Amino acid sequence: MFHLCKRLPQLNYFQGFSCVQLDRSLIVSTSILFRYSSDMTSERPGWSKPSQQLYNKLLEDTKHGKWVEVLSTKSPPPTQPDFARLTMFDPAVYEYGIFINKEEQCLHGVCEFGPYAQGAEGHVHGGAIATIIDGATQVLKSNLFPEILAVTGNLKVNYKKPLTIGTTVFVESHLEKRDGKKFFLSCCLKSADNSILYDTGTALFFDVNDRTDDLPERSCEVDGLKVDPVTGWSEDSEAVLKEIQDELDAESWKMSKTTKVPLSRKIFTRLPIGPGAVFEYAWLYNKDSIAMKGICQFGPYTQGPDGLVHGGATATMIDSILGCMVNEDPQIKAVTANLDIKYKLPVPIGSTLRVDASLEKRDGCKYFLQCKLSTADNSKILVSGTALFVDLVQLYNL
Repeated sequence: MFHLCKRLPQLNYFQGFSCVQLDRSLIVSTSILFRYSSDMTSERPGWSKPSQQLYNKLLEDTKHGKWVEVLSTKSPPPTQPDFARLTMFDPAVYEYGIFINKEEQCLHGVCEFGPYAQGAEGHVHGGAIATIIDGATQVLKSNLFPEILAVTGNLKVNYKKPLTIGTTVFVESHLEKRDGKKFFLSCCLKSADNSILYDTGTALFFDVNDRTDDLPERSCEVDGLKVDPVTGWSEDSEAVLKEIQDELDAESWKMSKTTKVPLSRKIFTRLPIGPGAVFEYAWLYNKDSIAMKGICQFGPYTQGPDGLVHGGATATMIDSILGCMVNEDPQIKAVTANLDIKYKLPVPIGSTLRVDASLEKRDGCKYFLQCKLSTADNSKILVSGTALFVDLVQLYNL
């Protein structure tokens, strides 16, 4: 979708979120801008040479004593499902190595996105990027303050440049400040040589050491792995979806996306681990109001903190819901420019949540959207998000 970026490597698509008119001579055709690049999604197990080179460079810095390697997908797989360690499956989702400097309170890392980190064909899913940013800031906080249990309260991501599958990125995160029980961190993803800034993000973490009794119970253990026994769609998911369908006008609301329908291409929200293992969902779309309703179910491999859904997994769902909603119109080719997620309450593994998303307003090529993920009984909002999507067709006057 973003082959134009190869022609204009220094262009920030969304700087100031203004619809900049480009010289049409730079754009050969709509088909070139949005074509699928199959070579970007070929099977490529393990670390690529550029990623290995950057990893070795960061590893060299540890010889001076200030930098320490704290996490890497080169190490053995974890003993329980982990949304940030989906590399135990082939093909890989992402490979990474993380290094911490406690004295300077910062993190450096290398990350490479594999074929199943895909969103738009040939390019990295916004949810995969949000997962790495949420994960990197969480790792930095945890290593600086290991005695403090903290959860994500807010995650903001600005998508500045498109990332193609297989790209090696340099990850950098800093602790900006601590204010009592609040921790403010920043993160950015750059090209390996630091010449291109792809994405930036900020995260707010809350100390919950005095609230551990409020957290869900630990997940059960099956075959040596702590997992919830979810296989395929749960009874709750089936029941809630039927209830939603019964509430809606069948003429106005049509099924948009569902994991019950096979999908031929690789995509981050349809990881081939097994029924119910990661995401299950079904979303209904209303083209008149530009709205989406439905359900999403979080399986054991969406886990972050033990027993809880990873912040990157809920961010992935919100980004996907809003992206599918705005792109239901075949004349629109919109991408995420900004994503702002608020984590109100923890989401237990195995949960079925209600989806409620809508268009707040449209301003030219810009679409301002919102989404809420609520409990199955619709009594509490657990996660909410707002996003800005930009229509590339209108942005470039194609």
